[in-house]
Amino acid sequence: MALSKTSIEILADLVEIKMLSMEMRDHEDERVMAALIQCRHEIINMAKNVRGVKLVPLHDPHGITVAA
Repeated sequence: MALSKTSIEILADLVEIKMLSMEMRDHEDERVMAALIQCRHEIINMAKNVRGVKLVPLHDPHGITVAA
């Protein structure tokens, strides 16, 4: 089952919100951030197969840039 354009954009937004709201305090936070980065990469790859999805690069205060 494929996700719709709207669903992909919402999922990307939710992952980004989580990434931006995290406070990096320990190794567990680093593991969670790595999983979120991987998740966003997977969403971006999924979006490449759906016409009209608009994802923008993410620049956050943790110094992590995840390109769309």
